[in-house]
Amino acid sequence: MIFDPHTHTDRYSRCATVSLEKLILAEKKKVHGIVITDHDHLLNEKEAVYLSRKHGFKVLPGVEISAEGVHAHILAFGVRKEIRPNLGVEETIAKIHEQGGIAAAAHPLRYVNGLDRDKWRGLDCIETLNPHCSPKQNIKAREIALNWKIPQIGSSDVHRLPIVGTYATRFVSDIITLDQLKQAILTGEAEPITL
Repeated sequence: MIFDPHTHTDRYSRCATVSLEKLILAEKKKVHGIVITDHDHLLNEKEAVYLSRKHGFKVLPGVEISAEGVHAHILAFGVRKEIRPNLGVEETIAKIHEQGGIAAAAHPLRYVNGLDRDKWRGLDCIETLNPHCSPKQNIKAREIALNWKIPQIGSSDVHRLPIVGTYATRFVSDIITLDQLKQAILTGEAEPITL
């Protein structure tokens, strides 16, 4: 099963120019499901269920949290309540874990040259394929994930329709729920891929 676990809509991500409906219709042609990860806003679970049924396409809620401003963005999968932005990286990861969620470093080297292992302690996975990063940044992110022995994901990080279908994550098993998504990532049953 192929998922795009990092997507944005113009509804809550000011930098995005694609509507939720258009995003779903475009992604449906490329992948089996998506996680809506608008900036600092969590999609309502009931709305995600409604959209999944309406489109016959899996839509899960997530969020991209701004930690320490623009320099650290953390994807949260499996949280039920929004987490305040602009906390430190360690505190943001801890708050994600308090809700039973998992934390992924989004485009980790887009704004910085490296990651401090102590600062990112508790990180569950790293996004190692992202179209907004250079090939060199994606390679370096992969090296960090391998060095730290943590899982990797890939995504299109959609803000505009032309980005749909660049990168995604292949899962070994079907993903229907957030718990299945979290478990598959944590057990290494997820692989970043180029579409």
